[in-house]
Amino acid sequence: MRRLIDRANALRSPWHRTRVTVEMKADILWWIHFMDLFNGKMPMVEDRPTTPVSIDACSVAAGAHYCGDWVYTPFTSPAVQSLPINYKEVIALEPAVSRWAETWRNKKVFVHSDNQAACAIINKGSCKHPVVMSSLRRIFWLSAVYNFRLKAVYYPGTANTLADAVSRLHEPNGISRLYSYLSIVRVV
Repeated sequence: MRRLIDRANALRSPWHRTRVTVEMKADILWWIHFMDLFNGKMPMVEDRPTTPVSIDACSVAAGAHYCGDWVYTPFTSPAVQSLPINYKEVIALEPAVSRWAETWRNKKVFVHSDNQAACAIINKGSCKHPVVMSSLRRIFWLSAVYNFRLKAVYYPGTANTLADAVSRLHEPNGISRLYSYLSIVRVV
């Protein structure tokens, strides 16, 4: 909706016209599809947050960790591979939301990220880059369908070890590194 509002606010007079961009059409379609699904009733979101989900990205892949489960996603698309790390970190949230959305129904979910810019983009729910915005649309679609709220929180990289290990599974000894971190978490 932000693109529509910004474009409308940029018009000098109410009778002026503007072209509808592809991104604006995507925002409109998001709402049209949601209105088909929405029945007008939403249960309250629980005040207590769920166990936080941790996300991380490196140059070639993304990883996420939640309640002992993890998801690893290599960046195969050239459009994503060329993005700055701030944007890759936002895109790292999409596979996590796809995997665990149903378990987050009616909950408030804290997203731990070691990238402050990514936290700001996730909390704002908007980005000027079309690839990132497309990913955010899919993330917030699942958020609307399963009625959960996302709140990104900065988490220092030294504490974000599990998600970091997941995002680096492609490296030599990546799997053994992940399992060593998982065994430490289980012992504690």
